Amino acid sequence: MTSSPIVTRDTAADVFDTVIDHDTREAGALAFLLLNPDGSLLTSLLVEDIPPGLTRRQQAATLDRLFTQVAEFGVAIAFAHARAGSAMITDDDRTWHELVLLGARDHDLPVLGGWVVGGFGVRALPRPLGEDLAAAS
Repeated sequence: MTSSPIVTRDTAADVFDTVIDHDTREAGALAFLLLNPDGSLLTSLLVEDIPPGLTRRQQAATLDRLFTQVAEFGVAIAFAHARAGSAMITDDDRTWHELVLLGARDHDLPVLGGWVVGGFGVRALPRPLGEDLAAAS
């Protein structure tokens, strides 16, 4: 029996690159890695067919429903926004990232980080300023 890989901020991009195929990147999706407390990968979760033009409130409600179910398992999460387009971070990327961080906090879900996945590869979203300040002290 093999053990699940340990997922870190340094390896999460590679995991997302493996689990999100080209068609999913082009169509758009939200992807989550569910991690055990030791950082081992429990499973990946893909939310596809997200209607375009969702309001911020609708996006938050979608995440709330998801996080309500996920929080029962006592896991941490890593998040990726899969989309077509350039490697530049977009307002939509920022909005999803912010809502994931807020929703996860409301459900006591630790967040390893956020990434954007597309035909260009995988790009990390900036860590929240508070994390950078805490790491520097």
